[in-house]
Amino acid sequence: MHQDLFSCGGVNRWGRCGYMRFVRLRRAAANRRERPDALKPGRERRQLTDHSRAVIFNLNDHSSDVMESPDTRQRLVFTALRLFWEKGYGSTSIAEILQSASVNSGSLYHFFPSKQDLLLAVLDAYHEGIYPMLLEPAWAGIDDPIGKVFALLARYRKSLVDTDCFYACPIGSLALELHEPDPPVREGLAKNFRAWVGAIEGCLKDAAARLPRNLDRRSVAEFVLTTMEGGVMQARTFRDVAYFDNAVGQLKGYFDYLGRDAAATASRPTRKRGRSNKRRPR
Repeated sequence: MHQDLFSCGGVNRWGRCGYMRFVRLRRAAANRRERPDALKPGRERRQLTDHSRAVIFNLNDHSSDVMESPDTRQRLVFTALRLFWEKGYGSTSIAEILQSASVNSGSLYHFFPSKQDLLLAVLDAYHEGIYPMLLEPAWAGIDDPIGKVFALLARYRKSLVDTDCFYACPIGSLALELHEPDPPVREGLAKNFRAWVGAIEGCLKDAAARLPRNLDRRSVAEFVLTTMEGGVMQARTFRDVAYFDNAVGQLKGYFDYLGRDAAATASRPTRKRGRSNKRRPR
């Protein structure tokens, strides 16, 4: 869900499979104890197209370099975040996480007694990054609340276009992969979905009279999430962004209908209720 792997300047710089090339370059640079040109001091850090990758490099600290962070726990979390997004939770082994993070097993189990505990930390990282890494950049310079809804969807579209429709929502992918998650994992996934839906619901509340008064704004926000996830899944399956565009187009049509309904209701004269002057026949 979180878009995050967001503003795909990074993908354009490194090519079609740029993110994988970027990861390989990062690993090679770590072995040489030097940093790739795109992240050298003095160079402007590029904002990535997807929430996951944006979170990997600068959650809560736009200047931090997580891949070289001295914080072992943080390095484990963001390494797992990246690998779970690239390969899936089930296909990522503890050994791969240890190797990629350059951490020994004792340090990992000191912070995370199990792989599931590490997954829970990853879900927390996504949740903490939803506003600074996803919503705030998507909504920069946009005041119209309904415009914010479609600006957010536009960022997901950009992620699809910039990755030739290989992009997958990381939270949605985990939710699909983990068919019977334990209650803590299920709650971690739900917490991320609730945060996303809550942000959209806030936009719909801010729209006020532009939408029908009796509209269930929470349900509509959940419908927006369903549209995004379904559109991303179909575009990824068919390798065609038109499937995402069709889904968003239908959503726009629905919002247009809601706007017309609200305007028509507002223009109707209101009947005053009171006692009639007419006397009833005896």
